[in-house]
Amino acid sequence: MWVNQLQKEKDVLNQIEVVRGLGFLPSESSIKILNSILVDKSYYFEVRCEAATVMAKLSSKENNWVGLDQLFEFYKNHFYESDRVTLKPNDFTDKSLYFAQKAVVYAISLVQDKEKGSPSDVQEFLLKLVKKSDNSRNKYSDNFFMSVVIEAIGNMRTETVTKIVKHLYRLLQLEKSVPSYHNIITKTCLNVLCKFQLRRKMDLDLGLFKLYAKYGNYHSVRLAAIKAIISLAFHDEFISLVEMLINDKSPKVKYKALQLMLYSNPVNPDAQFRSFLEDTEANKAIRFKLWRFLNSTATSTDDRVRLSLLELYGKVGGINSKPLLRPRPVLPCRPLKDKELSLIHISEPTR
Repeated sequence: MWVNQLQKEKDVLNQIEVVRGLGFLPSESSIKILNSILVDKSYYFEVRCEAATVMAKLSSKENNWVGLDQLFEFYKNHFYESDRVTLKPNDFTDKSLYFAQKAVVYAISLVQDKEKGSPSDVQEFLLKLVKKSDNSRNKYSDNFFMSVVIEAIGNMRTETVTKIVKHLYRLLQLEKSVPSYHNIITKTCLNVLCKFQLRRKMDLDLGLFKLYAKYGNYHSVRLAAIKAIISLAFHDEFISLVEMLINDKSPKVKYKALQLMLYSNPVNPDAQFRSFLEDTEANKAIRFKLWRFLNSTATSTDDRVRLSLLELYGKVGGINSKPLLRPRPVLPCRPLKDKELSLIHISEPTR
């Protein structure tokens, strides 16, 4: 029934729904149908991209990696030379094929075995794309394509990432002299390096992220670096993050960074703030710094930043803590004279 709907239904949303439905039927016939969608140019490109993703999810050792083999076959037929070893130079003139190419690369990175490890041929394929991709004869930029390839490398599950990390650092250095559009490659490299450090595949390197979090870098790069610092060392770097935002000149980065600090754990946002609720001197200093920041001229003209700071102040126990400011003393005053009392007019309430 679904296959019949896929062939006769021309609505794109219904076609995508059918493709996703085939993902719940793990069989070689489902993979065969999905592959026929992927290679058929008459389908809308989003339908083809969804078919590639579902094929990767259905591919496993139990069915001899049929879906993975089909994805490799598609890529080699379109983007390899006739020897099926050498990559063709990039050519993005066919937009539908370009989006399918990116989807296939990303889908291949999602294939994993029972031990949640990536097959060796997946690792070799993705590393080859990073090293041998040639865009010299292409009239279109390959920034977004390379970003997808780097993101796909971050999805790989492998024991050693030494070679990958060296190449990512090389790309970061290259970006300083030849920056990509909106520094998208730098942003993706930072995200992947953060993933590797969270998995403990490499040593912690907060200095790299602090360097890219400084004012002067593109705002999306700064936010990616700040997000990495929050993910890796939220409690240890909390005060340094607040101090950086106090002196920052970008209202957008201030607001976005505060939102990241508030909701970096979307499942349980309050879990990361439990240690700040203890009544220690360090936590008191944090509350005082946030209170000073909230009432400073740096936030006086930005309601979004002030509201985010107030919420953050409440998360670290500021609302329930003792007042930070001393109560204003009651000054003695002289009694009013009769002439002064006559000047005070108290109007009766209107009915």
